[in-house]
Amino acid sequence: MSVRLPGASKPSTAMAAAALSLPPPPCRRPLPSPPPSTSSPIPHPVSLKRLCKEGNLRDALYLLTSGAHGRRRPPREDYGWVLDLVAARRAALEGMQVHAHALATGSLEGDDDGFLATKLVFMYGRCGRVEDARRLFDGMPGRTVFSWNALVGAYLSSGSAGEAVRVYRAMRASAAQGVAPDGCTLASVLKACGAEGDGRCGREVHGLAAKTGLHRSTLVANALIGMYAKCDMLDSALRLFEWLQDGRDVASWNSVITGCVQNGRILEALGLFRAVSLFSELQNANIQPDSVALVSVLVAIAGLSTLTKGKQVHGFIIRRGFPMEGPLVTSLVDMYSGCGSMSYAIRVFDGTKYKDVVLWTAMINATGLHGHGKQAVNLFERMLQTGLVPDHISFLALLHACSHSKLVDKGKYYMDMMRNKYRLEPWQEHYACMVDILGRSGQTEEAYKFIQTMPVEPKSVVWCALLGACRVHKNHELAVGAANKLLELEPDNPGNYILVSNVFAEMGEWNNVSEVRTRMAEQGVEKRSSLHLD
Repeated sequence: MSVRLPGASKPSTAMAAAALSLPPPPCRRPLPSPPPSTSSPIPHPVSLKRLCKEGNLRDALYLLTSGAHGRRRPPREDYGWVLDLVAARRAALEGMQVHAHALATGSLEGDDDGFLATKLVFMYGRCGRVEDARRLFDGMPGRTVFSWNALVGAYLSSGSAGEAVRVYRAMRASAAQGVAPDGCTLASVLKACGAEGDGRCGREVHGLAAKTGLHRSTLVANALIGMYAKCDMLDSALRLFEWLQDGRDVASWNSVITGCVQNGRILEALGLFRAVSLFSELQNANIQPDSVALVSVLVAIAGLSTLTKGKQVHGFIIRRGFPMEGPLVTSLVDMYSGCGSMSYAIRVFDGTKYKDVVLWTAMINATGLHGHGKQAVNLFERMLQTGLVPDHISFLALLHACSHSKLVDKGKYYMDMMRNKYRLEPWQEHYACMVDILGRSGQTEEAYKFIQTMPVEPKSVVWCALLGACRVHKNHELAVGAANKLLELEPDNPGNYILVSNVFAEMGEWNNVSEVRTRMAEQGVEKRSSLHLD
């Protein structure tokens, strides 16, 4: 008896039938010819394995499909080597060529243990062709834990975490067939639970891991730490981290540091970074922070505005030879800006050879937040001159800069550019920025008219911007209207009640203050206590 996956097509009785149901590979180009320097057959199979390890997909594909090995049907292991390389490269077209060759040589017909079919499922999943992966899986006459893992991984890598969990549940239902989850299965499904924020499912998986002893695996333990951190159960993540002790690796530290930062436990994140640095440097452990952990720590430092610690981390990055690119250099710019040191932020930015749109946006944002709106505009124009195309975040940073410097005309100009030149539909945050730009310059009535002309229904962020403008310029009538809209849209948000109450108190409207507090009590909303770091 076979277990049917939710939404899956009926399983075929033969592997070849399922494989043949896939679309034929497009004839983008003929298979590559042998390199000109090749005067004799390449030794086989050692050469194919070496080519794959070296990442030489072109020659590996030629050797596999040309018959140079002297056999009509290559060994399955050869297909496995090439398919692994195809998966790593996300080279879907080349993968389909390999699949077609396996069909033509009949290699799939004798694939009784599902080795080759599983490799194909894995390859299609990594190449983003999850429907093809599933169709192959459905046609397998016998499924192993490896084939189940390949399908779970296919959905996970395609961003379909919910489907990955459903496949896992189907696998559990098929346990009577002798297929039980292993550590790789649990690690993958825990990642899916974390992505979905499904702590309940994560706890179920934890229970199974404890029952089977798989929780002792560092791979599973790290996945559990990451799942609990992403599901806002940081205390559980920290307890697991402490329990892991000598089994910790860099992934363990990454998971718990990132979890601390994401959950607001900034001081703990910094403490953990110091611990892992000392652990690697002073005790010669084979563990050191990687770029993922460093980015998280830089975010934490920016939140604390501790410039000295930021410089220490920057020095650590330089000493360890981390490449100054991507998220790491962007986080350094954000950190120095957050710590009030624009000179260092500029130095990092100017010293980066390859600047992508994310780095430009970070620098525009930093410059604008420090009140240098015109410089931020100049940076944006310089970015355009490089040929880079701005995205939603780029325009959001630019509009924030215009807002902080009261550049009304520039704000209108770039809002128009965003919509008409780059065809980007503004987010609520972009509209809120325009309201703030008008409001900061004292044009509260104009800001209200702008809201009325919005093509979408304004949300709380827009009304909050108008309320802030009314607070500064003492526009009582508009403040009341904005406050009512804000509380109507988010009646359970205590921060809104406190904001509205404070605005009315500053205006001396004590009757309105009393009314807001009464309304807050009637809604059963309690003021949350906040933590102040001295």
